[in-house]
Amino acid sequence: MRSQLAAIALVATALVTGPGAGGHARADQCALCHRGIDDAHPKKTLACTTCHRGDATATDATKAHAGMYPNPSDLRVVDQTCGKCHQAITAKVKSSIMAHRSGTQSGTLFPNGLQPTREDVRFAMAPVPTTPGLPLPKGHPLPTGAVPRLEPLPTFKESSDVFMDLLRKECTSCHLWTPAKAVKGNFRATGCAACHMPYAEDGRSRSKDVAMNPRKAGRPLRHQLTKQVPVTQCATCHNGGSRAAMNFRGMMEAPAEGRQTFLWDQDLLHGHAYSEQTPDVHFARGMACIDCHTEREVHGDGQVYRKRHYERRSRGNPRATVRRILPRPSALRAIRRGHRPATAATSRWTTRPTGTRSTWPSTTWGRRTPNKAGSG
Repeated sequence: MRSQLAAIALVATALVTGPGAGGHARADQCALCHRGIDDAHPKKTLACTTCHRGDATATDATKAHAGMYPNPSDLRVVDQTCGKCHQAITAKVKSSIMAHRSGTQSGTLFPNGLQPTREDVRFAMAPVPTTPGLPLPKGHPLPTGAVPRLEPLPTFKESSDVFMDLLRKECTSCHLWTPAKAVKGNFRATGCAACHMPYAEDGRSRSKDVAMNPRKAGRPLRHQLTKQVPVTQCATCHNGGSRAAMNFRGMMEAPAEGRQTFLWDQDLLHGHAYSEQTPDVHFARGMACIDCHTEREVHGDGQVYRKRHYERRSRGNPRATVRRILPRPSALRAIRRGHRPATAATSRWTTRPTGTRSTWPSTTWGRRTPNKAGSG
């Protein structure tokens, strides 16, 4: 009986993995191991090797993964992958402040006498020189605050300066060239996927891909790109500095208490304990970061700017948007007193429910959908 079952299995395997019509190997072997994997590019389905490379005809994992890009959107290879279709966008992103973070460095270099003025920026967090991604018309001057080139930040061996070393160790994990630290809430990819492929706060996959270990941290929520970037994805970087993504949601760093005192830092959200404060009124009404911080600001315009205020722009008329969806004055006063209104009942847009205090608020995935009562 066992020999018969083995023979049947062998025949079935041969039918699946054997040569197709014309005697050629099948070109879709990836799905045999990655059964149930999400469509990474739902707008237009692409073959796995279009982005990841590798050999889709191989039946051996080692051969199939040879020459493969684990993250095709990484800025080191993006010109060969995403840039084949989105060339203008990838060129702008590589010269954007999201990639080089020039302004962050001046906050350390200038006070310590390593930079003549706050805006005399010379270095980038990128490992290669940063130049404009899109050329200006001939004879056109650089925009205000733009520079023609930034050099990579010197290593400690090259600079022999402790502040240069501090920047490299503490600040390089929050830009598009390098991965984040393995801390709860900080998990993300590099390059385009740092924003467009969200991660859960625990870094574990919820994909149906049978080859994906759901207990292993450091994997995207799903193998799928999205334009609907949740606030929690912005928070993978913007939880430090001005703590914009935390203040926006009404979260303030607080001393650990109770069982939190027994946890390692990497098991606390962004390495910290948080107390619940009054959230921003825009968040209370269901808005996300990308409702105001649009593509023009995040992708950049192809020029290299010294500071973020030169690059920051908003598209459309944000004041009109705010007037349309913000609460009435009475609701605003309630928010200021610490009473949060029922978002789902008053907002044009709704998000997933928030969770407990330790993970509050969790708006990881899901589309924001119009309410029946508030849809226009």
